[in-house]
Amino acid sequence: MAARDFFMLCLGKLISFVLYNHFHMRLLQDKNFQTRTLTGFFFVGVIIASVFIHVYTFYILAIAITGLCLYEFYSLTLEENQPFFRVFATILGVLPITSIFLCEIVFNTMQVQRILFMGFATGCYVLLFLQLFYRSSTPFANMAFAFLGYLYVSASLLLFVFNVDAYYDYSRPVFAILLFILVWVNDTGAYIAGSLFGKTRLFERISPKKSWEGTIGGLVLCMLIAAPYGKYVLHSSPLLYCGLGLTIAIFSTLGDLIESQLKRSLNIKDSGRLLPGHGGFLDRFDGFLMAMPAAYLYMLLVK
Repeated sequence: MAARDFFMLCLGKLISFVLYNHFHMRLLQDKNFQTRTLTGFFFVGVIIASVFIHVYTFYILAIAITGLCLYEFYSLTLEENQPFFRVFATILGVLPITSIFLCEIVFNTMQVQRILFMGFATGCYVLLFLQLFYRSSTPFANMAFAFLGYLYVSASLLLFVFNVDAYYDYSRPVFAILLFILVWVNDTGAYIAGSLFGKTRLFERISPKKSWEGTIGGLVLCMLIAAPYGKYVLHSSPLLYCGLGLTIAIFSTLGDLIESQLKRSLNIKDSGRLLPGHGGFLDRFDGFLMAMPAAYLYMLLVK
């Protein structure tokens, strides 16, 4: 058996073990376990299929995640009497990734990308002007939240696409799925370790259930997955990918805390209801949004 095939077999066994323990513990305390499980498997299946089927579906996936996360973020932060402002800001937020998709895949020219980026810059000024036509007590807060959405969501997904686009051969989908896997593994490892050993609270004021023990467990599991994956699947330095696992684990946890702080400040439980049993897209991509800029910077510096 080749080393790569052996590693993939071991990785599959490990992931199966982690998922079994995760779902087993959830079953003991979650009445909506079946709903959560079905939604979770469908959610993961769509992501994996979109990454591997074609580069077109990969870009469509990135655009869809950006648009859905932005719309949820604006639904939570912008005033309810400004639906047009919310929709316009969301469409504007997916324009950068859409421009890359159209240029590299459809039109194959940078001229289109320049035009669309100019349209994005122009649209940002239009957002400022739109607030003049609304009777709002907090117009500058609306504008600030609109631009924060671009930093929080759009820029993160854009850097994710840039990171994956650095791989032009068969490794592109394999690397892309690794980024998703490391975020999932960190969440699962942190949950299992925290449930078994968690005693010391990490940020009790923001997230009472998170513990240092769980955080360390997720971090260690991330590195244990990333290092052999880098060596046997991506044929690269295991130390390099061990560092990537460490980076994603740290910033994914910070992203989870940031979204928890947002929900706590708004006095809500979930960011949305688009994923039955799981809440909204921001709930599922909170760690991903913070981890992707850090992962891009890490890979840029070391590779």
